[in-house]
Amino acid sequence: MTDSDGQSRSLSLLHEASTLLDEASDLSTPMKPILEALSRHLDVESATLTVLNRRTSEILVHEAIGLSADQRERGRYRLGEGITGRVVQTGAPVVVPSIATEPLFLGRARSLEDRPETEMAFVCVPVKLGNETIGALSAERP
Repeated sequence: MTDSDGQSRSLSLLHEASTLLDEASDLSTPMKPILEALSRHLDVESATLTVLNRRTSEILVHEAIGLSADQRERGRYRLGEGITGRVVQTGAPVVVPSIATEPLFLGRARSLEDRPETEMAFVCVPVKLGNETIGALSAERP
């Protein structure tokens, strides 16, 4: 499988998971099984569901795999900030072939030094409730 095929497959599976989240009545439903399934099928290093707090306009990690508690706490963004903030703001997915060369990749939750491999791709898709983007689903993979 070429890198392009892998990225297309990643985007497709993340989009499908995002659609399942859209259909959920609320995000209190356990999300870890969805992230674990993505991990198994896509060989990801980490996967994260972030949710917009409308009161503070801050985007916070709701659920994650492959991140420590400290890394989850550091994964905070404002609307439009970095890739995750931009996806939540615009409602459009983003595929980054290499995070090492992407200026919008902030590396808040996991800095480049925290990664076993620096050559990682990042895929981020919006999570919507009706027409409103309420968060993002993202994954990193070698």
